Amino acid sequence: MLRQLSITNLGLIETAEIEFNTGLQVVTGETGVGKSLLVNSLAILAGARVKSDWIRRGCDEARVVGYFSIDDEPRAAQIDELTGLNCREDGVRVERRLREGGRHRTLINGEEIPLSMLRRIGALIVEIHGQRAQLSLLEPAAQLDVVDRFASLMPQRKAFAEAYRAVVKRAQEIDRLLHSQRERNDRRVFLTHVLAELEEAELQPGERESLEQGLGLLEERERVLSTVSETLHELLDSDDSVLDRLSRREREVEVFADLHAGLKEFVSAIGAARASLDEGLRSLQTTQDDLDRDPAALEESRSRLDRLVELEERYRRTADELIRYREEVRAELDAIVEGDEQLPELQAAFDTDLADLAKRSRTLTRRRRAAAKKLSQSIGTALGDLGMPAATLTVSVDAVAEADDKMANSVVPDEDPMIQSDDEPRTETGLAKGRLTAFEATGSDRVEFLFGPNPGEPPRPLRRIASGGELSRVMLAIESELATADRVPVLVFDEIDSGVGGRLGTEIGRKLRDLGAHHQVFCVTHLPQVACFGADHFHVDKSVTRGRTKTEVRVLTGEERERELAAMIRGSAESATSRTEAREMLEDALRETT
Repeated sequence: MLRQLSITNLGLIETAEIEFNTGLQVVTGETGVGKSLLVNSLAILAGARVKSDWIRRGCDEARVVGYFSIDDEPRAAQIDELTGLNCREDGVRVERRLREGGRHRTLINGEEIPLSMLRRIGALIVEIHGQRAQLSLLEPAAQLDVVDRFASLMPQRKAFAEAYRAVVKRAQEIDRLLHSQRERNDRRVFLTHVLAELEEAELQPGERESLEQGLGLLEERERVLSTVSETLHELLDSDDSVLDRLSRREREVEVFADLHAGLKEFVSAIGAARASLDEGLRSLQTTQDDLDRDPAALEESRSRLDRLVELEERYRRTADELIRYREEVRAELDAIVEGDEQLPELQAAFDTDLADLAKRSRTLTRRRRAAAKKLSQSIGTALGDLGMPAATLTVSVDAVAEADDKMANSVVPDEDPMIQSDDEPRTETGLAKGRLTAFEATGSDRVEFLFGPNPGEPPRPLRRIASGGELSRVMLAIESELATADRVPVLVFDEIDSGVGGRLGTEIGRKLRDLGAHHQVFCVTHLPQVACFGADHFHVDKSVTRGRTKTEVRVLTGEERERELAAMIRGSAESATSRTEAREMLEDALRETT
């Protein structure tokens, strides 16, 4: 429950420090004094988006701080898991700091957290019902939520949604493989041809450069052979060859080498020169042998180079790049084959998962229908307590396909289409279209509240016929039935009695008081018949000091509370009669409570 609320520089509230108790906490005050700021403060603590213009004029920062005690052990454990804090012992201190320029901060027990986390925590501790919440009750998705909360099915529904998303993902993968099968076959034929051609070519790194160099030699074969022959003859084969003369001079000088260092150095140098020349001559002989031995090499080299050039132009890659491309083609072919082999496995896994999904769905449907029957009876009784003894509310649970057919056959012109659950959009892929259309992320059921306000008339969808006052009572009846099933500790009702008369207001007050036995309930009201049932009564008023308007919140007791109720009964023209009536209302409410 919310123990303390501190507000600083929010709208017209300069400062407010409020402590709350258990049960029904009623808030009253004239229109326009700022009662909505209290509701907004609770919404801010639950993670609502804020605007910089909510900051009091002339201030740089507004601050809202709420201290919650969490008595429900599982809920406290959830919050501890989200925050990493020990909220079971320390409670939850939520602080929002709103700053000019939008640099807002969110803190839990002094630790800064992202707003997304606060929203998850806020959903566990605060639930706000206003005009928007009543309108959302008209949506089938919200009606399904009511049934699942009543039946305590939210954990099972979450598990089903995870399984559903996994099946949809697998179906989409199968569809992708099926839809691209023809393209993959065409691609496989092409790649197979490319790979065969590149493998047949037996490309080698640096081959083109080597061929071009060798081809230049072969094209000059005759001239090269002539030059090589003359060189070998002159240096090696002639009667007085260069090598012979070098050897002779080496021997002649070597005789005197020990007489002078210069002679010895000459002998060494000429020996090295002769050895180097000898090696070079052997290389020339090898070249001569090669050119003489393969006279067709020129034509072969030209043919090979032409083939490389042809492949380079066809695939727009260099010869060395074609070697890498060949490996890429081989890898892509392997992936295509692997994908085709994977398809039967995926289809078998999909069939297994789909069977599991159907089993889970049947369990949800069975429990929903049992809960719907019980909820219909309980809400009917609650509506009788709220001044609608002849009204009925039937909770219909249909299969998705059947519900869609009903919708198609009962469309009202200019009416908004049915809004689906925001848990997960309907997904229809090629495979899923025939086998997954019976499911949504919430199961295979569509819930519709059928409302019959008058006897003798068939019930019709609540979204079609409920008036504002009727919808308020239906909302309150539903919350009364959810009180023990759903343990959100703090419920906020913002003018749920709008448009309701005094007689019905008493019944609404009783229901809110009864809700207060299971929750801490905040109610902003204009009806004294509701306000008298409050365990605590807070009054919101505004005043002008030194030209500045400010709103104040204070708790009313004793005669102050009597005067507030009297003013709500008669307006500013308070009388002894209205005071007496107010006192009697408080006494009657207290007597009923005790």
